[in-house]
Amino acid sequence: MGKLVLILILVFVIAYAVRRALGARSREDDSGSSGQRGGTQPSSPERMLACQHCNAMTPLSAGVVRGGRFYCTQAHAKKAQDV
Repeated sequence: MGKLVLILILVFVIAYAVRRALGARSREDDSGSSGQRGGTQPSSPERMLACQHCNAMTPLSAGVVRGGRFYCTQAHAKKAQDV
């Protein structure tokens, strides 16, 4: 009975060591590839501007600039132009 318990403990220790070693290897592989995707650098944060009509903060690329003023949508730019 004592030999059986010793063998089971030994099997669990070996399985734990193998699993831990494989896990460490996969984490190293993941960290090496996640740094750069396809050779491109991560983009920088985009500038946010307040809409002149409603003061909503909107990314520069998503908004509309008319007459030197920034608007969150075409509709707000048109409303400001009509006034």
